[in-house]
Amino acid sequence: MILNSSRTRCAPRTFLAVASTGRILSLVALLTFCSPPLPSAEASSKLQTVALTGDPAPRRPGEEDKDPIFATRLARPFESVAINDLGQTAFIGTIETPDTIGDRPVVRRRDSILRSQTDGDLALVVSEGDSVPGSPGNDTFRLLSVTDPIINNRGQVAFVASQGGFLDDAGVLKPIIDESVADSFPGKRLSSPLWLTLNDRGQMAFVSGIFEPSATQTDDFRLFLAQVDSPELKLIARSEGGSPGLEDSSISQISTPLLNDQGEIAFNAVLSSEQVSAPNGSAVLRSDSGALSVVAVRGQPVPEISDQGQFAVSEVGGGFGINNAGEIPFYASVKEPGRFAPTYVALFIDAGSDGRQLVWRQGNAVPISDSELTYGVAQTTPVLNSQGQLLFRTTLRGEDVDETNEDAIVRQTPGQLAELVARRGDPAPGVEDGVLFRELALVANHSINGLGQAAFTSTLSDNTSALYAEDLSGDLKLIVRTGDLLDVSDDPLMPDLREVRSFEFIGGSGNEDGRRSAFNERGQLAFSATFTDNSHGVFISNLVAVPEPTSASVVAVALTLASARRRCVSHIQ
Repeated sequence: MILNSSRTRCAPRTFLAVASTGRILSLVALLTFCSPPLPSAEASSKLQTVALTGDPAPRRPGEEDKDPIFATRLARPFESVAINDLGQTAFIGTIETPDTIGDRPVVRRRDSILRSQTDGDLALVVSEGDSVPGSPGNDTFRLLSVTDPIINNRGQVAFVASQGGFLDDAGVLKPIIDESVADSFPGKRLSSPLWLTLNDRGQMAFVSGIFEPSATQTDDFRLFLAQVDSPELKLIARSEGGSPGLEDSSISQISTPLLNDQGEIAFNAVLSSEQVSAPNGSAVLRSDSGALSVVAVRGQPVPEISDQGQFAVSEVGGGFGINNAGEIPFYASVKEPGRFAPTYVALFIDAGSDGRQLVWRQGNAVPISDSELTYGVAQTTPVLNSQGQLLFRTTLRGEDVDETNEDAIVRQTPGQLAELVARRGDPAPGVEDGVLFRELALVANHSINGLGQAAFTSTLSDNTSALYAEDLSGDLKLIVRTGDLLDVSDDPLMPDLREVRSFEFIGGSGNEDGRRSAFNERGQLAFSATFTDNSHGVFISNLVAVPEPTSASVVAVALTLASARRRCVSHIQ
């Protein structure tokens, strides 16, 4: 398979915030007013080359007489590519600059975080060796890849380095925890942010440890909501008690906060209180308007299944998400009366004041191709989009099921039939006859956007790896595959074909949870690739992307979102 490339320049557009109500019309408004122009229908199936090893790289201030390039001779000079709805990317890249020490020529390498602009040009966010803003001394950046960069629809880029957390806003780098924030904790020091997430309002949720000046350990961890242009951190939860809304409970092991565009947060913790009957009450909690409430906690009754079943052990919150409507999907194991071990796994959605509902449980019927199948064990994190559609990986059970066809990726749309996106053992589209899907969406490499399009990685039966995504008709399209040739040239008249040895795609988001995403609401996919000639690149695929909307296409998108997809398989019970 040969994929051609033409580097596309997109005009800047103003981002329009999407409300959580009127989901379909809001998404159409996003496509109509916020989307940058895409190439023509012919070019939209081609690849945009963002960066290549050996290509010129952005200069640092003071390097006007230097000629930096993206580093060669490295195993992975590009990592962690994310994309926003405007087609801007953020990624880690290694840049090398020729220099001299005395009369001896040398090459200086530095890890950097870069952002591609809407016009296709690249800009430096930060490089190793840059001065740390807000640092009282002459501290410089190092170890930039402590956490990977997140880019939102404002083009803001958030990341954590060893010197703390930072947000790049229109080229101005600002610390998340500055001196004014630190003054709120006299005699203490705050650790670098943990589990950083970023929404489209520029808000960030993260956990930070509160330390004595000379201490190396602490039990005081707190979850904060921050906005970089605000002098205050908003306390959401703390491990030493006194959390808003749960003042009589003890919270510990706070982790993995997710953040939607309304400022609502979902996170994992261990909860202890008089209302929690089980020890080590692993829980999913939510923060709405700053007050905490329990989504699910170990030992809590599960009336959605039975009057006597209860949530069991640490599987509560084994995977969860959030969208702008405040809906939180989560996996949990359920223990029936008289049993010491969990009985089965189930998937729920919590809608806050609108209650909690069961999506499916292990053992529910899934009729596929005239065979009576049931849901088996849930795998990886469920992802939820702006329309309330869920995408999850699960095993199947039944008379005709074995290890060659038991794994599946399923999409569930509210009020509609469930849909089988892909199943192990099925023919893989876009490749040679007889090649089948094998391992689907390992390490949560599956995503769903607001149009309901699914994207996922898979190993295939010929021992290659592939990235797939759906077009608006629900047909799977091959995006990239090891062993295939990609044309990385800017010039369509002078192709530069390179064989793919490996690629990296970031999955695990529905685009409203504050996580990094490599699959945007337009259907553009961002990934990095390594080639057999040891070169590397960063790319955007427009193969399943929505073109620039016309009046007719806006109506078509709305009808597509409102209609049931084909290939319906089963009701989720």
